[in-house]
Amino acid sequence: MHTTIKIFPLLTLALLTTCIRATPNEELIKAARSNNEEGVRLALEYGANPDTTHLFSTALHCASYYDNPRMAQFLLDQSANKEARNDRGMTPLHLTAYWYSLDVAKLLLDAGAQNTEDDDGITPQKIAHYCHHHEISILFKRQKRKRYKHAIHRSK
Repeated sequence: MHTTIKIFPLLTLALLTTCIRATPNEELIKAARSNNEEGVRLALEYGANPDTTHLFSTALHCASYYDNPRMAQFLLDQSANKEARNDRGMTPLHLTAYWYSLDVAKLLLDAGAQNTEDDDGITPQKIAHYCHHHEISILFKRQKRKRYKHAIHRSK
């Protein structure tokens, strides 16, 4: 009887750990938060939604935070929402401005990401300016001019 009591909790633990598996969406966020490109790729291959949020961020937010252009490009190729918002209304572009993720900012802007306000009314361009991230601030200004010229050209 004593042996059964000792074995039963171990058996229960073993059964629980084999039955409880993370979903592809959970694996995607876990891999993105770990800056694990291969894990992101595998999770998406197994059916993860590229716009899955966990703790208010998407995998594209994580790629922006880590300045990982390969992961960001892969997620964009998988139709990740470049305008996804976290709990503060920040898009991945906001995070590139804050964390000085220049390469990812270029990718997002080239993919058509907008310089929109977050819940506090702050744009990525303002964040770059306040954080003295001059290269990113210039990038936003150039993109704004390019869109303005394109809009004028289309209206003629």
